[in-house]
Amino acid sequence: SNCVARREALASAVHDEVRHAGLNFTATGKCQAHPTLSRPHNHGHGNWRECEECKLAKMVAAFENYEPGYPYLSEKPFLAHAYGALPIYYGNGHSLMGQLGYNVAKQLDRAVFSSDSDFGTAVAHALSDLPQLEQLRATPTFLKENWREVNVSAVRAWTCNDKRLGKARAKKA
Repeated sequence: SNCVARREALASAVHDEVRHAGLNFTATGKCQAHPTLSRPHNHGHGNWRECEECKLAKMVAAFENYEPGYPYLSEKPFLAHAYGALPIYYGNGHSLMGQLGYNVAKQLDRAVFSSDSDFGTAVAHALSDLPQLEQLRATPTFLKENWREVNVSAVRAWTCNDKRLGKARAKKA
């Protein structure tokens, strides 16, 4: 997806804190954090579920490209769960997560931290504290068992095709 300055800055802050803690950080996609340590990856092949890097990941960044005032939720948090990883989330899709019965306790959310650096520190700490990380990863993804059947592709189509959101983005371009 498109890497806007805000998402790149957040990815860089998380990268810095994770690397400072002596841990591995790999960026894929268009946000590179630090290009010398990242690998370009194109998810444009149409199957969002394919993520080679996610197979070994303990956490997967789910940094949404949203517009204030237009709730948006993509497949990104669900991609992390598909690989057994914990999402680190930045976005405004909380109300949509609630409608889906998604358990927001099963992610690290940028919204609860005062700065990108504090968020990056929390990510690094969670990666360093394996019992805490495993406890978070074992937390149920959905609040009700039958909500596991949510069609994530439909969620993505719904939010990605929101005409109001499209108009808001077009005004900025």
